[in-house]
Amino acid sequence: MGELHLYGASGRLDAAATLTSTIAPTAGTLAALQDDNLGTTCRFAAAAVRAGGFAISWDFGAGNTADSIGLRLGAAAQDVFMAGCTLQYSADGAQWQLLSEFSRYAWPGVGAYTIAPEVGDTDYAKVAALLHFDGVGGSTTFNDNSPRPKAITAAGGAALSTTQSQFGGASLAVTGVGAGVGAVSFWSGILPTSMYRLETSLSSCGFARRLFLGRRFL
Repeated sequence: MGELHLYGASGRLDAAATLTSTIAPTAGTLAALQDDNLGTTCRFAAAAVRAGGFAISWDFGAGNTADSIGLRLGAAAQDVFMAGCTLQYSADGAQWQLLSEFSRYAWPGVGAYTIAPEVGDTDYAKVAALLHFDGVGGSTTFNDNSPRPKAITAAGGAALSTTQSQFGGASLAVTGVGAGVGAVSFWSGILPTSMYRLETSLSSCGFARRLFLGRRFL
């Protein structure tokens, strides 16, 4: 592994913590993960890591707290770049809670760092629609929490459901033909050129469907 930096809202937090690992390195030292030198590495036996239970911990000492928002990574080569991880926190070192999970970090290139974590969504001003689909089951009232809220309307029997949800206790249920939600113009105040991004969580009933946004199928 190359550089592994723990960040808070005001910058790096790891300088104030003691870094430990459940598996001893086979080459290099843990200090190489924090020395801001992309040329140094810390290596672990692949078989030991795959066996499970591998963890790297920052200990801030008894009675001390730290508010982490994420990690910043860097490496001299891709074979020593950490692809993904689960970030957890604990007040006592025994009971752990999930903070965030990263299935794949984008490789920033040789001798480069990933973007430093920041508080909040730096792209929020560009959001065209932000629909949490929170509310009472059966409701067709959908609040848009984007910077330019729009009137969202339902079609084809689309409505809120409390049967299942990932967050907030409710979700949008689209069970009929042509069911969905829409607005007069999702792009009001924002003019996308050729690319845009859709972020959502879907639960399928087991048959294929196409997701339609604006004038494009996804």
